[in-house]
Amino acid sequence: MLPELAETNLAVAAKDISQGGLVGTTMMLAECSRVGVRIDLGRLPRPDGVALERWLLKFPSYGFVLAVRPENVARVVATFGDRSIAAADIGEFTTDHRVVIGDDGSAHTIWDFAREPLMGYAPIEAVA
Repeated sequence: MLPELAETNLAVAAKDISQGGLVGTTMMLAECSRVGVRIDLGRLPRPDGVALERWLLKFPSYGFVLAVRPENVARVVATFGDRSIAAADIGEFTTDHRVVIGDDGSAHTIWDFAREPLMGYAPIEAVA
């Protein structure tokens, strides 16, 4: 399914969720793409009865973060749903180089790649 999403340009970038969890993995993808990201914690699919804080620290055996153009999100989410795999639109990539997480109208910047790199593989200065 993932190669098909890439080959048909429905997903423009992707990363498997690593030990950094969902937020850390999304940060890695954003930094390497020289963009920022806004994550809406209220939209994250998670198992019933699992607290958000615990879920954010998990390293699932199967999980991916995909960058999808807005016009393709519904189709990509449906592709996962057709295979009984949870998927959701959890936010957006931005041009401001910040990582912002929020829920219920509140938002907090947790990282700014312009001030401090996470991994340093794609410094912001290289595109300035």
